[in-house]
This record gives sequence, C-alpha cells and structure tokens, in this order.
Amino acid sequence: MKATFKKDYSHWTVWLPVTVYFLAAIGAFIVMGMGSGDYYLLMIPAAFVLYFVAMIRNPFHVTDDNKLTGNGLIDVELINRLERKHKGVTVYYLWPNGKAEQKRFFPLKDIDTFISTLLEINPNIKLN
Repeated sequence: MKATFKKDYSHWTVWLPVTVYFLAAIGAFIVMGMGSGDYYLLMIPAAFVLYFVAMIRNPFHVTDDNKLTGNGLIDVELINRLERKHKGVTVYYLWPNGKAEQKRFFPLKDIDTFISTLLEINPNIKLN
C-alpha cells in the first residue's frame, strides 16, 4: 500500500450502514424467534459483529498500482478534480472509456494528506 487514510467516524456515511445493519440483525433475530432454541439464530448477531469489524478496520487505501479503494475502486489517473467539504473530499473521476463523470465522497480524518497524496500521483487533478 502506498498510503492509508483513516475514516471520519462522525460522518453519517460511515456509521449509517453499520446502524442499519445492526437494527436489521436485531429485527431478524426477534422475528425468527429468539426463544425457540435454534442455535443458527446466533449467526445473525455474529454476522453483525463481523460486518462492524470490517467497516471499522477497512480504511481508505491507495494501492501500489495507483488505485483508490475503500469506497469502491477508482484509478487515481482518471481523477479530474477534488472538492473539499467540511468532513471529507468529493472525488470526481471519469469511467475508463472517458464518457461519464462520476463522483464519490470520502469522509476523512486528515483531508490535507489525502489531497497531497493524490496530487503526487496525478498532478493534473484540479482543486475546487
């Protein structure tokens, strides 16, 4: 890995999926019959724990082949511009065929390091 960036856990895009999954797991546990004695029902909270650990331990990465991961897979060479927000950065990039511009939001702890790392790899990125 070339670089690792910590997520900003106070931003809703990080904690909302975990919360929704947690509530769905508890709801399924109750609906399927908590007192029925079926031990396979314990797999639901176990799945939540594994999902929660995966969400927390999966920071954003720039890989050795210049791919930005953690919120999809984006080739850094295809990034057009960056837009700095209050708690993160919106990355605008082109599809590999160059037809449509897409965007993804990255809630980050250290925004400046993220931007400078991407600019080192691709100096053609514009800042907004």
